[in-house]
Amino acid sequence: MSTVGVTNRMTAIIKNAVAEDRPVTANEFKSVVDYANGWDWSEFGFSDGEKKALLQPGSYLKAAGVDLSKVRFDSDALKIAEKIASRTSLELFPLITAARTAPVPDAPAETSVREAFNRALERGTDLGSYANWKVRTAGADVTFKTEGAGKTWPALVIDKPTFTDPEPRDIVAENADKLAAVTTAAELEGVLDEILAAEKTYFAAEGVDVRDVNEGYGIANVRRQAFVSALRTAISANTAFSPADQVSAKGVIEGANIELATGRTFEMKVGSHTNYWPYWDNYLPPLEKMLGQTEEGSAAHSQIMNRIRDIHRRKTAHNRSIMERDFEKSIGMALIYSPMF
Repeated sequence: MSTVGVTNRMTAIIKNAVAEDRPVTANEFKSVVDYANGWDWSEFGFSDGEKKALLQPGSYLKAAGVDLSKVRFDSDALKIAEKIASRTSLELFPLITAARTAPVPDAPAETSVREAFNRALERGTDLGSYANWKVRTAGADVTFKTEGAGKTWPALVIDKPTFTDPEPRDIVAENADKLAAVTTAAELEGVLDEILAAEKTYFAAEGVDVRDVNEGYGIANVRRQAFVSALRTAISANTAFSPADQVSAKGVIEGANIELATGRTFEMKVGSHTNYWPYWDNYLPPLEKMLGQTEEGSAAHSQIMNRIRDIHRRKTAHNRSIMERDFEKSIGMALIYSPMF
């Protein structure tokens, strides 16, 4: 075809795109390329003039009154142009600075940090005061306040979980006649064996609707303690025992207490070295990715390696626990706990 024909067609499609405030599409640009190539796309058979008209239209577009700052090509059109330019020594679109860039969006209106903060709060959900926050997990009751110097302070407070029996029974009262009839420690032992066998599922908290296995063990413990406490009170009030049998009866009760708490496997739900938040699942994978992208032997590489070693050595909890000072450092809060042993 001809250089003039390419120039006229390029000017027409670019003027149209600028008027509509959009980039030149791949189909539009390819239509001009096909014209220049004589409809033979298998090989670029352009003349030198046609190549320059396709790849460097800035001069004639400016002469035609086109605002070059508004001339853009979409990504597919650019790919076609780059393919042609790769077979020439011509620079691609030298005068059209916006050809490869998307339009710059309007900058957001300037606002103060306080205004931005208030807008963020409006979009969020009000969680109320931290003093009322409470999280109950399988292993602990977690709250987020502590009292000191007459004030409430933010803190991470981890307490042993408390369990409540949803279906409490007074086993001692239900067997009051049997227990009142015993006069020796040996007779008491026989009656207790009978009661424990009959109430085995109750003391194991079997069939109780629980959130997790730990709660089942906790309810079983509540039932054991309630039964043993009531039993001690009932037997101490039994005047039929001799002084020697009163002493032996205490041992029999303690034996029943131990029997209820032992002889079974407690498969409790606990953290493990592969899921203990936050050190493995949250920290380790990102650190390992960063390590792979850091120059070996550099200061940054050594820092990341030290952190990974710290997680493996101290945070994986080989004894299934972590040091309080490590936890405080990681979360940036004070760790306060009240064990009830």
